[in-house]
Amino acid sequence: MFSGSTSSNIGSSLKFVPRSDPPVSKKARTSPVWQYFQHFDLSYHPEKKCFRICLICRVNGIDKAVSVGQSASPGPLISHLRTHKAEYLEYVEKKNSLDAAASAATVSNQLSISSFCPNTSNSKELFRKKFAQWVVEQSMPLSVGESPAFISMIKAANKTLFVPDYKSTTQLLYSKKVSTIGKLRKFLEGKYYSITCDHWTSAAHENYGALTLYLIDNFVLKTFVLSCVKHSNGTNAPEVEAQLVVDLHS
Repeated sequence: MFSGSTSSNIGSSLKFVPRSDPPVSKKARTSPVWQYFQHFDLSYHPEKKCFRICLICRVNGIDKAVSVGQSASPGPLISHLRTHKAEYLEYVEKKNSLDAAASAATVSNQLSISSFCPNTSNSKELFRKKFAQWVVEQSMPLSVGESPAFISMIKAANKTLFVPDYKSTTQLLYSKKVSTIGKLRKFLEGKYYSITCDHWTSAAHENYGALTLYLIDNFVLKTFVLSCVKHSNGTNAPEVEAQLVVDLHS
């Protein structure tokens, strides 16, 4: 949970003034993403009614306003929160906990005919994870779950399954990425390793670069692909530098 206050040396460089008594809306109670943002004090910023202050950026001494529109949609806030990996993973965990609690409360308050049937929630979650794993291992497009023919095939096998779309697949894979980065960092503590940078050109004359980490652990060679990205401007020094800075820093 973040507050709007900052240390004196950082606060002196901030110009945004957050509201000291923000209203508690129904959305703020149901979505944990609002905990990372604050309303503007409209007496100082009358033009910022449809914007929110990022409290994570504020702690780092940066003024960041995120537009939420007239409907105060949390979508833009979630998109911005993805740039803060640790806090985004924390948000995903909180959201999953709230969803699970809400689902449990619904079941306890009202019995439906489905309560007398086998519980399919576990199979649905397993399908979602296996679907994401299949997309990655087979290098399928993230939007494959939006194909009408693909959805029809899955529904023919099990009508209760929900086929993840691009957004839900991306969210799951990103949370897995953040979690994996934390595990890899812990695993590498106190170890020696080497990193190679490989480039190649496809048949379509597109340039790609990959960073791979190697180490010997317990006399076993282990390999980790840190990133594989397309270099839109060709294989030049700025492109390679950008990949090294971004992917090695994360």
